[in-house]
Amino acid sequence: MRIEMATKWRKMRTITVALGTCWFVSVAAAPAAAQARGDFNGDGIGDLAIGSPNDSVLANRFLNGAVTLTPIVGAGTVTVIFGSSSGLAASSTTAVLAPQLIHQDSPGVDDSVEENDHFGSALASGDFNHDGFDDLAVFVPGDAIVQIFQGSAQGLDLVHDQVIRGTDFVDNEGQPLALTGPFAAADFNGDGFDDLAIGATEFEGIGLLANVIVRPGSQQFGLTSVGQKIFRMPNSGSMAEAPNQSVRITLAAGDFSGDGAADLAVGLPLADVVVPNNPGTLGQPGTFFDAGGIFILQGIVGTSQTGGIVVNGFTTLTELDANWIPNFSEHFGAVMAVGDFDGDGIDDLAVGTPDEAVVGSSGNLVNGGGFVAVFSHATTLHSFYTQMPLVQNPQANDHFGAALAAGDFDGNGADDLAIGTPNDNIGGVAGAGSVNVIYGIPGVGLPRPASLDLPQISGRVQLFTQSTTDIADTPETGDHFGASLAVFDFGKTAHADLAIGVPDEDVLVSRGFNAKLGIFTFENVIDAGAVEVIYGSASGLQSTGSVLWNENSSGVPGAVEANDHFGQTLP
Repeated sequence: MRIEMATKWRKMRTITVALGTCWFVSVAAAPAAAQARGDFNGDGIGDLAIGSPNDSVLANRFLNGAVTLTPIVGAGTVTVIFGSSSGLAASSTTAVLAPQLIHQDSPGVDDSVEENDHFGSALASGDFNHDGFDDLAVFVPGDAIVQIFQGSAQGLDLVHDQVIRGTDFVDNEGQPLALTGPFAAADFNGDGFDDLAIGATEFEGIGLLANVIVRPGSQQFGLTSVGQKIFRMPNSGSMAEAPNQSVRITLAAGDFSGDGAADLAVGLPLADVVVPNNPGTLGQPGTFFDAGGIFILQGIVGTSQTGGIVVNGFTTLTELDANWIPNFSEHFGAVMAVGDFDGDGIDDLAVGTPDEAVVGSSGNLVNGGGFVAVFSHATTLHSFYTQMPLVQNPQANDHFGAALAAGDFDGNGADDLAIGTPNDNIGGVAGAGSVNVIYGIPGVGLPRPASLDLPQISGRVQLFTQSTTDIADTPETGDHFGASLAVFDFGKTAHADLAIGVPDEDVLVSRGFNAKLGIFTFENVIDAGAVEVIYGSASGLQSTGSVLWNENSSGVPGAVEANDHFGQTLP
């Protein structure tokens, strides 16, 4: 199915940020309500799936006339740690399941591990069969498949996994699509069953075009081909994904209209943007390659047994809608997150552009500094941020906004926004990484600095790094704290909690007692990876009580190896 394109343009305006005083102040929080998502065992508490797509897996292989355990490099794994009344727990008790380690050689799982399959390169959770247990979608790019694991009281069911292949879908010319892995799980038709949107590509001439597949959920089959839809993204007009050898797709879902059905935001960060030659328009008119844009596709209530997404009524967003000037290779829409930042019951859209050039503290242009724009109901600009109004100094290739996640950390009824800056320089340590958290205000939205068209809103912000008190470990070069983010309620308190991926964290592992040397020996395993979990409270996220998880943590299955990148992907 092809969608025709329509674009609305806004006049660009010069933005002046008020930096004279700090515009963040403390905001009182109301009692919280529980947020259980990603609940694979149905106990009402969220669980955490952690992707390690570069992980090696020991598998039986026939070599030199014998069956031998052989490391399969880059096979990929997913680790699931279950939530409890005391938070994420790695020890099996009568109340808490033991963590699960999943790969393609796990008993019952379809297929088998192969080099560079990268199982776990993308993850998404949703209740696709509406049985009260969330299910997990896992992308396996080496096999070009999506594997669906159903939730149960015993955790994820590995025996009855469902496999979705690109060959299940064809384009207008009957050619199979190639699945690319970004997911968005949501109920697009309001029938109570979560559906799954999957990014894909098709050949077009000498290049590729972006597609989005929407598979509906159902009681009998979970995700089903009955009523599925395929959307071929446009390749002409004012904002388009032109045929190219390199195609990127990002996806996010939320109810932007408040009609009870989720809508779908499709980011095309390599889309080309045409700036019109209108009187009064700032910047030069022309076509800006890879400037990036977003299509908002509408979900409709009542379209039973279909994907729920319809063609008519879609809208677009580019940097023009953020009062910003598009430019080459800025990749607007590279990252997206959905949250209800003013608590009005209708979702809003946050858009990260981590490759954006921004103005630094000395007035210099900083390439790759990054910015984040927030659109109320995915239509109207509410706020935009660089690191400067957050009292930080943008530096080249910080990539502010490279990861985004939203949730109500303080329980006041308005979602808060977490922003990852994985290349941030912390205390002179390059690439250590940081995470900003901006707190939403009921009836108002996120706080923001003043600009020409947007008056200042005072509010509250937090900054977390590995030098923050009670955050485990210390900043190290290239750790990339904040490269991935996820928000769930893992228990402990009735508030949303924040998981922060540190995929290039080095892990110190004991290698036991060396009798010859008479000492205990340790090895620093490079880029093994870790995930920091910070728990919410009535006053917001608290570093006190936070926990750093890695494959060396007690009770976590698997082995620490160099370049595993544990935590590279989170749902």
